[in-house]
Amino acid sequence: MTSQASPPAPNRIRPLGRLLGLDVVRALAILAMIYIHVLPTGWLAPILPPAAPEPILGWLEQNLPSRPMSLFVICAGVSAALMTGGMKPPSGHAMTITRRRLAMRSVALLPFSLYMDGIGEPILMWYFVWFLLLIPFLRLSAKTLLITSGVMTVVNPIITLVVLNYAGGFAREFYTYPPVSGFDVLLSPMDWPAWALFYTTHPQMLYALPLLLTGLAIGRLDLNGHALRVRMVKLGAIGLTASLAVSWFVATPLGVLQQLRPPGSGIPGTADSGPVPWASLLMAPPHQLYALSIPMVVMSLSIASFLLGAFLIIMDKQPWQRLLWPLAATGSLALTIYVGHFLALMPFGEPPFSFHIFASFLVFSLVFATMWRNWGRRGPLEWLTHQVIMITVPDRKKEPKEPAKPSEEPAPVVREQSDQPAQA
Repeated sequence: MTSQASPPAPNRIRPLGRLLGLDVVRALAILAMIYIHVLPTGWLAPILPPAAPEPILGWLEQNLPSRPMSLFVICAGVSAALMTGGMKPPSGHAMTITRRRLAMRSVALLPFSLYMDGIGEPILMWYFVWFLLLIPFLRLSAKTLLITSGVMTVVNPIITLVVLNYAGGFAREFYTYPPVSGFDVLLSPMDWPAWALFYTTHPQMLYALPLLLTGLAIGRLDLNGHALRVRMVKLGAIGLTASLAVSWFVATPLGVLQQLRPPGSGIPGTADSGPVPWASLLMAPPHQLYALSIPMVVMSLSIASFLLGAFLIIMDKQPWQRLLWPLAATGSLALTIYVGHFLALMPFGEPPFSFHIFASFLVFSLVFATMWRNWGRRGPLEWLTHQVIMITVPDRKKEPKEPAKPSEEPAPVVREQSDQPAQA
């Protein structure tokens, strides 16, 4: 038992054992991704090309893409760590159960992933692959994960540049989405090898790997410790400043920006765009593709570190818990909100839309999530995936076991905790 007195009605303000700061950061990522999908170009009515969008909205359109997705990827790594024991990952049979549950979480997401892929939005397919990919890394320590992530931060963009620069037309074909998508994939077993190869070797996967491993490492640390949170804020600010400075210096004083064609002029490394200068590896979007940018990885990790540290500190205070509870509730219903916003957007046709549509989605998401969380612990789709996991991978073996000897203690089974750290 802790010596700290609990505030009145804690279950409504701060669910036991849940990191509300992580929920807030996840909500920011989800809402920013919704903004990109709405792609507002005018405040009350969309401004269609070739007319230029409103200045502020145009700036957001140019600079926001890929950043919220990167933040979401890092949060996925943190969540995977918390779902598998947090600071104390299990061992033995308990680790086997933990791995099976993480794998089953991917399987439970597959129907939603295939549906989203069928309507042209593959992000949940990546999410399906990411959770499977993290299973071999669950035993590694935070230090090992951070070192591995650091190496990948530098090496993976180089691999992508080499392939795109020197593989010619092969790169263009190799990185093209598979010919089948959605539920048609299940009916085309001959395409499964190409599908699996695409999702495990595409530049987006290479870009996501260091983000996932860093998120997994963060989740293995003591996120309840104030000193760690402060350090995350400081390191995030330093990393963000350094990545912006390096990118600017390479792009402008060194003149590398003049050697690049404008974004969207063709796939780098193919005949229609020409080779990409090696120095451009040190430039950040929008002047460089995010998968080819070392500063982009550093920037994404720094933003995530800063936001996680800051909101973990802020959400320990009761007034902020009350004020930001709608955001935290939205973050805890991430899957429901994400899938739901696509269904709600379908009657509107293709973007761009107006800003007021995004504002409507924003308000509805906050109100719906707040009302739902006051009634239930999990969102509709979150509850469904949880049930699949608990039914297919139960807590304990059904067969009777011999009692443990006095000198031995059976390894505890880590229960699925959504995004909660392991409880003592």
